[in-house]
Amino acid sequence: MRAELTRRGAERVAAAVRDIRHEDARVEIALIGTGLWEQVEDVRVLAQAAVRGPLQSVVAESLAPLRATLAATVRRGIASGQLRTDIEAATLARLIEGAALAVLDEATRSDVSDARGRALVVAATLGIAGLSWRETQELVASTSELNGGTAR
Repeated sequence: MRAELTRRGAERVAAAVRDIRHEDARVEIALIGTGLWEQVEDVRVLAQAAVRGPLQSVVAESLAPLRATLAATVRRGIASGQLRTDIEAATLARLIEGAALAVLDEATRSDVSDARGRALVVAATLGIAGLSWRETQELVASTSELNGGTAR
């Protein structure tokens, strides 16, 4: 029963971000990260246990399509020069995923608000992808999908 609940939860999370697409790979990565945050923010401890615990293979299977999408986005971002080119695409995709999970880990340890969690996911994933904190802030400020519709 736990495995089935975990599978359903992971499938729900994956479905919530399945259709996220953006011409800018950096924005797409940030949107996927914030979309995932929205899905797990209120169940942080359970999500962390699912991803890191004994049922992680169930989660991995359910998240495989999302991971494939992220890998494709990373390859596209590397090819276009938007993302760092010093790390192979498959490795970079896994590191980006790991950065998002690190935010989830931190959020379970400390009292991270929803807004702060979103900002941390964007900063962590895009930082690993090769953007500086200033570049990340500029991208968020200039992209309506990332800043609540108030792009300059």
